Amino acid sequence: MGPAATVAAALTVLGSQRPDACVLDVNLRGEHSAPVAARLKEQAVPFVLSSAYGPETLTQYDAFQGITNVGKPVPPGLAMMIGKLLKIADA
Repeated sequence: MGPAATVAAALTVLGSQRPDACVLDVNLRGEHSAPVAARLKEQAVPFVLSSAYGPETLTQYDAFQGITNVGKPVPPGLAMMIGKLLKIADA
């Protein structure tokens, strides 16, 4: 599934499908993705953020609290991190 380029598109997808894991950009076409993060948390979907925003921006949104930001550009170990998320989800 995905990618979803806007908050509305992501919420539509999450309304009908549940991903195993997610890499979420904080900025989706100029809109912060906090509503998507909140929905992912509600659905217990493990996810990481991929953003160049620093903690001073991310801490403004409750939905991003406690979520790892892998930054940008995406680190080479992202596939391993996703594997860990999936193992956590299966536990």
